[in-house]
Amino acid sequence: MNDAPAITGGPEDLDEAPPEALLAALLAGCGLAFAEGTAKALHEALEHFARAVLLDETRPEAHLGLGFCYANLGDDRRAIRHYDACLERGFGSRDYPHLCYEYDGSDEQTWTVEINLDQVLLWRADCWLSLDRIEPARHDLERLSAPDAPDTRAEIAVLRAKILLAENQPDATQRELSRALGWDPEHPEAHYLRGRVHECHGRFPEAVKAYARAMRLDPEAPEFRVSRARVYLALGEKRKAEADLRAAKALLSQQLPQLARTAEIAALWDQLVV
Repeated sequence: MNDAPAITGGPEDLDEAPPEALLAALLAGCGLAFAEGTAKALHEALEHFARAVLLDETRPEAHLGLGFCYANLGDDRRAIRHYDACLERGFGSRDYPHLCYEYDGSDEQTWTVEINLDQVLLWRADCWLSLDRIEPARHDLERLSAPDAPDTRAEIAVLRAKILLAENQPDATQRELSRALGWDPEHPEAHYLRGRVHECHGRFPEAVKAYARAMRLDPEAPEFRVSRARVYLALGEKRKAEADLRAAKALLSQQLPQLARTAEIAALWDQLVV
């Protein structure tokens, strides 16, 4: 059992340990972002990673952390900029192949979070797709060194499904989602995207069930509730739609401003009062 979390850059240590203040900032940011992961923790982690950048802007770890936080708080453009900065500073190269963070969990076990180049490319591809930028996302997926790795193949299938859905190929999307759920039956976004496919086909009861499953697996994703509200409105169930929109607004208030999502909620809200 470790008394404190540890950060390493791969199997071989760097020649010089980072300054004590830099290490403290990185450890604090990683603990909040990767071990806790709540919206409040992500906001606090941003401050620690930003401090780490000020202390040494040549190191990639802080930019990786900032990218992760911004992505999970809904600011995909900033996330991409920091993922780019992380890669530009050598992350994924022979000198710095991965980041490994160890921490003691509440279950008294030591947990390890390991992030390699493929994972960063997957996170960046997801951000590109959130911005409707299909080609950069496709390019990141093509760069993967291990596209069939057991740890990430479900996530890769979900991203491919997003591309197919954006290209208006719902049947191919469904096949890719079936693969993803075969590997990871509890993948929340796979269930969410399955709901999107049902919605596209007008199968509203099935869409509601898929969105509800996604929400149970990830209750902090506002887009799941917005989508179910949209379906409830199509079914004429305004009270249920209102409850989902209120919940989505509360979740968004914990994240960074998302103009497109806020505008979508406002448009759906207008339909409630018609």
